[in-house]
Amino acid sequence: MKPWLALFILLTLIIPRSIAENINSLWSKVEQAEQKKLPKSAIKILDQILELTRQSQTRGHYLKALSKKILNQAHILGKQPRDKVKILREKISSSPKADRPILQAILAIWFWHYHEQNRYKFSQRSTTSGLENEDFTTWDSPKLFHEVGSLFEQALKDRRHLRSLILKDFEPLVERGSLGYGYCKTLYEFLAREALRFYKHGLQTLPKPQDAFEIEADSHALSESENFLSYKPDTTDTDSLLLKALEIYQELLTYLKKTQNEDAYLDTEISRLIFFHENALGTVKKERFRRRLQELVGQHPHSKLSALATHQLAKLAEIDQDLVLAVELCSGPISKFPGSSGATLCRNLTNRITAKEYNVKIEHTLNVSNSSALVEYKNLTTLHIRIVKDSWRRVLEEDWANPGDHLNDQQMQSILGKEPVAQWSVSLSETSDYKQTSEEIDLPPLKYGYYRLLISHRSDFGRSSGNKVVQGAFWSTDTTLLLRRLNTKIQGLVVDARDGKPLQGRTIEIFKRGKRGRYGYFQSVQSKEDGTFFFHKPEKNRYGTYLFYARSTTGDVLFHEPMGHGNRRNKQVSRGVLFYTDRSLYRP
Repeated sequence: MKPWLALFILLTLIIPRSIAENINSLWSKVEQAEQKKLPKSAIKILDQILELTRQSQTRGHYLKALSKKILNQAHILGKQPRDKVKILREKISSSPKADRPILQAILAIWFWHYHEQNRYKFSQRSTTSGLENEDFTTWDSPKLFHEVGSLFEQALKDRRHLRSLILKDFEPLVERGSLGYGYCKTLYEFLAREALRFYKHGLQTLPKPQDAFEIEADSHALSESENFLSYKPDTTDTDSLLLKALEIYQELLTYLKKTQNEDAYLDTEISRLIFFHENALGTVKKERFRRRLQELVGQHPHSKLSALATHQLAKLAEIDQDLVLAVELCSGPISKFPGSSGATLCRNLTNRITAKEYNVKIEHTLNVSNSSALVEYKNLTTLHIRIVKDSWRRVLEEDWANPGDHLNDQQMQSILGKEPVAQWSVSLSETSDYKQTSEEIDLPPLKYGYYRLLISHRSDFGRSSGNKVVQGAFWSTDTTLLLRRLNTKIQGLVVDARDGKPLQGRTIEIFKRGKRGRYGYFQSVQSKEDGTFFFHKPEKNRYGTYLFYARSTTGDVLFHEPMGHGNRRNKQVSRGVLFYTDRSLYRP
């Protein structure tokens, strides 16, 4: 949800049905005009909405139409962010007092929205503090965030008025999909949460001052509600976003406790604990966080909001690698509050922990002394295995050839359609703790050649119903091919993998990468008596990427990665003079 959209506050008006239908029709026309990029037409329709709603006691349609009109006016003026801000500032100063908090919140979120759309500009901008400039597009992040914070403070200043406005009247533009917002009853609660969201974001964006306010893990920030509400931290960093967030949490929780809104109170209390657990310093914060969550679950056993606290407890268990406890904790909310948000989060966590996972690691070359693969897995006891012969030349002749393990969907489907040279199933040890483990599987003897090892949870190797097929490419060969780069040449060595003896007179075919990433034959070299060979940088077309393929009676093999020549640079001697002086003599 874009934050400024949430605050185009639309109140449901108690007006005659015919007028309400007329307004809805006008909004549809506004949307059509904006989609066609016709701002003048949109403004004419918005003026009709403004006229229809100007005298109404509830101001939702009016304020939304006013905001929309400002955006379209700015569009006509050249779509500059500064224009819409200037127009809205003027409207705020001339608006009725009751409308100003909403308009100030809209303005704050417009500033914030601009910063998020242009983060790359702000990241490269030097400080602008002390410069009086009305053009906010030239400000640095601290200055803009200070303005946003000031606007939120102004918007929340008249709390009594905001607490009298029922949020249900704002529903058409306040999306309740986000956790927490669904428990708000007043506009005050909603704006307080928006301010909190901004302060939390700012903590991750702005640099900290030298005397930055910090939360200690053993402070009352993670205490039970009573001690937290009376907590008055001592700090000189009075502009701290962390401090401002703490104060809003205190005010919001005090209000919710007074109004006896249990759901909103419990949701905000859990949010408070999560926030300060993330931002506190000290080794005891996890245990204090865990203990407080357990207290909340015990104090509110019949509230569906307790499921959110249980989910946090399960996440802590997951972090501690106690996955059995995490699943056990999640089972409570899933069965007790199946339709709650907490149960949904617990269900997702349980599914992630108990999901069947497996992967395979295999060496590039296999022989009699090295004929196994490593399978990593969890939450399954049987895997099905196939070995399929593949064509290495086909791989090189494809566009943007990748001689490694990667296969696209079409290539994978083609491999699965081939007749396997071997297939079998393996039984695996049970992972009752839900943790990943690994086992080596032995491969059967194979003729020399290029193969792919395929592993599946299903015996038919189907790629639907949550099944995946993992694969790895390898060569069955008794030949080892080694390469290294030596400035303007590449040196290679061909040996017998069984005893390490050099292989003389073996042909090494060299393939060069060409158009569309395809590899074509370039030239051949022969290995010497000691098994070595050299490939010198060509005089023409000096730069390139090459693959090396060794032919041998002990089995062919393709080197596992492309190689290129080095580039020797002539050493250059530079001369210069360095002049040193005392820094105290420097004057700007």
